[in-house]
Amino acid sequence: MLDMFGDLFVDKEKEKCLQVLGEYGLPTAGYYWWVSYPKRAIDEIYRMHENTNAVFFREERKLIWEEVITNEFDSRFLIAIETDSTFPFTQPSVYVKESDVDLKDAKHKYDNGSLCLFTPSAYSSKMTILQIRNLACAWCFCADIYLRTDKKEWPAAEAGH
Repeated sequence: MLDMFGDLFVDKEKEKCLQVLGEYGLPTAGYYWWVSYPKRAIDEIYRMHENTNAVFFREERKLIWEEVITNEFDSRFLIAIETDSTFPFTQPSVYVKESDVDLKDAKHKYDNGSLCLFTPSAYSSKMTILQIRNLACAWCFCADIYLRTDKKEWPAAEAGH
């Protein structure tokens, strides 16, 4: 008897979460990750809102967070974290869209310009957007130091892959 009501409560919770996402202007039907995992989406939005200055918006099937970060050298970086329809089971793509620093010679970038923050096998669907954002901030700091030094050594641990 109890199992019969379990889905009812889950459905009500999902409906309420979808309603909140709709109030944020997100579509609440269709093939979007936040429709499949609305509670996760609200958690991601809340964590980023409470801990960063990032803004989020939707572009087609992607949910994107953008934030300007500044490091100890007063270098500014506009980062974008993009989740597609397969999130959270595939890692978000992270880009530096604008920067005071010329990043063309920076290490740990993929051919499409996205940042390599860790080995792909290290990604877990439990990682939050906030954790990814924090890794992107660390990447920006490391890239800035790397490009400022004559040794050209990455100032953090590196993993071959």
